[in-house]
Amino acid sequence: MAASATRLLTALLAAPAAAWVAGGVVIGDGWMAPCGHRAAAHPTMAATLPRTTSEMVDQLRGSVQAALQARTSRMVVELPAGFDFGVETKQKGEAGLSAERSDRELARLFLEMFDGTGIDPVVLFSNGAQVSTCKRRWTEKHSSRVFALYGDSAAPPSPLSKAKAKRGKGAAAKSKGGGGGFGAPPPPPPEASGLARVPSSAEVTFVVDPRQAQLAALRDFCESNGDERLVVLLNPRALGGVAAAGDESLSEIADRELAGYFCADRFEPAFVFRTTAAQGEGETAVLWRAFPDPYVLARKPKIGPPRELLREGSMPDGRAIAGALEDDEKSSAGAKVMGALGTVFGGIDGKKAESN
Repeated sequence: MAASATRLLTALLAAPAAAWVAGGVVIGDGWMAPCGHRAAAHPTMAATLPRTTSEMVDQLRGSVQAALQARTSRMVVELPAGFDFGVETKQKGEAGLSAERSDRELARLFLEMFDGTGIDPVVLFSNGAQVSTCKRRWTEKHSSRVFALYGDSAAPPSPLSKAKAKRGKGAAAKSKGGGGGFGAPPPPPPEASGLARVPSSAEVTFVVDPRQAQLAALRDFCESNGDERLVVLLNPRALGGVAAAGDESLSEIADRELAGYFCADRFEPAFVFRTTAAQGEGETAVLWRAFPDPYVLARKPKIGPPRELLREGSMPDGRAIAGALEDDEKSSAGAKVMGALGTVFGGIDGKKAESN
């Protein structure tokens, strides 16, 4: 990456810590507890699972910095759908957490990393609705960097004939209750127009929840520009475990060859925090990785701290994860049985001592 890597790294290290303040309960009873302290200007890589949203953001930023220091220009960041960064203010009538809102918050955090650096990242969503929401809720400084990437589906609609166009205008005027004259209600804002290709001038590109059309356009961009441009996939849910595990069968993308292009050999999982319900009431299993640290599989019981089950240098596959969870369940069940037996025999021994 040469000069590009140096410039990007300098930008990250210079980013104001205030951009990374976050708060809010995310997972479990107190595991991701409310926290509003200011993130450190130069965070260090933590060896343990983050306990608060603020710690999570510290680790996220630190992992990206470490990856850039390792001259990595292709990255993947995965966080649970609906993760609350506390960036956007909840709107009146808005439902609870959503994957869409969480994606926007994550994208804006990445944008803010480059505030004041002279680098203008590009954020690409897979639909215009997300872009329109960003335009309404974000400042112009950030919303002006957001676009919809439609890929080959971004071709403009076929032009209407003059007769059809006139009929269409008339029907639209009637449906709005007027001809658009004085006093007529303003038309709704048009949905954000989309791009067919990733802008060739983009130095830094954040692609949010990409689908097949976006991934195809992104592959073209990466192949055309080599490793000189930073590209980060944010929550690429359609890829499933491809980016981390290299298994195309886990992907929702029909084009298996395209999905395979975004495997870990090419796109480094810089930060991964996957959660799933574990056996046991209120328990959560987490697969976590903050570059360059190993992957950690942990289990969070309803009460108590997380329990580490597995630590590996490379992404554990599905069988290894399932095996570790199964072994832990057997171990926990055995401990409960032994505890119960200890209580029973302890009671018997106590009664014997009393009788003697």
